[in-house]
Amino acid sequence: MVHRASEELRLRHGFQLRAYTARQCRRRLAWVSLLDVDDTYDFRYDIGHPFALNYEMAYGVFVLRRYLPS
Repeated sequence: MVHRASEELRLRHGFQLRAYTARQCRRRLAWVSLLDVDDTYDFRYDIGHPFALNYEMAYGVFVLRRYLPS
């Protein structure tokens, strides 16, 4: 909500999300030969403690490495 001296403006935006299992993530990323998963992090985003992609993670953040065609 944004308040101005003469008016009030309400903003709303929704994001449609898709959830994937660990297996589905691996399969989708395997389709793109120019990308490789460098590291995976959980909700703590601790750069010193990356995780292996597994079924115990509620969600993950993927750091991808792109390979340029030669």
